[in-house]
Amino acid sequence: MKTKILVLIFLIVNGLVLLTSCPAPPPPDAPYISINQDLDTVFYNLNESGTKITFSISMESDIFSDAYLSKLVISENNNVLANFNYENDEYELTETFEYIVPDTITSDTVITLLFEVSDSNGRINSDDAKINVTEWKDGIILLSYNDVLFQGCSNNFSINYNMFDAQTGILHTADYTPAIDLDLAYLFYFYWENFIASPDAYGLVFTYDLGGITYSIDDKNTTHICKVTSIQSLNEVTEDFLKDFVISDNFINDVSTNGIGVSNLQVGDFVAFETEDGYKGLFEIKALSLFKKGPTTTLKADFRVLSVPSSGKE
Repeated sequence: MKTKILVLIFLIVNGLVLLTSCPAPPPPDAPYISINQDLDTVFYNLNESGTKITFSISMESDIFSDAYLSKLVISENNNVLANFNYENDEYELTETFEYIVPDTITSDTVITLLFEVSDSNGRINSDDAKINVTEWKDGIILLSYNDVLFQGCSNNFSINYNMFDAQTGILHTADYTPAIDLDLAYLFYFYWENFIASPDAYGLVFTYDLGGITYSIDDKNTTHICKVTSIQSLNEVTEDFLKDFVISDNFINDVSTNGIGVSNLQVGDFVAFETEDGYKGLFEIKALSLFKKGPTTTLKADFRVLSVPSSGKE
């Protein structure tokens, strides 16, 4: 009997040790936040109204937190530009903010916007976006756009910033007007995986259709695209290089019947393109991501683009 009692005590003590030694969940982090635009260069014309830049802000409270998103504050040099308050116990949100570059700004100025999100328990996280503003000048010059972050697909295709404007380096959604400003499109499709296509590639029509979005190619321009294996670094891409470069007729991994796109892109790939209105460029794939938070797929690239001798697109 005494032996049974000792065994029982041993089991109880060890059970308590097991119960008390279970690891506690990690403390919750501040809310997640991500900005879709980080613009290396924005051109403006002194004779026109300010350039409009649309930012998409993805926010999500931590998975281990019972707090919900409560506020988003957007500021420039400590001056609040926008203040969003959330009272519906939202744990995941995407906000849109439109910034207008002031007409009074001088050339070669860096604008920094700060985006701060807080949750109902007072935890704060932030992200920023830097915009280099340069006056547009006639003549052929080499433009650099770094860390361009394309959003490939999500639960709502209509919020993806995946359409690239070669003149400004700005990303737009598929319904952006005027359509002439759209030069490249990025999407993810299981057959082609990560692909870049001309805005008038038919493959975009049924890929968008899978997400419930009606997409028309009738008003879009053609961009010719091909992979490049002759360079190892964007440092090799000069004005003379792009002037002499000819887009190959031997398109690789077509995503449309007319050969105006490349698919199955990987980190380190170099892709060249030439737009219908004369812009020639080359970009390097820097990162590909399948996010657990925010957009499902993203593609980050650095661009070198040769401008055309005009004041830009009409």
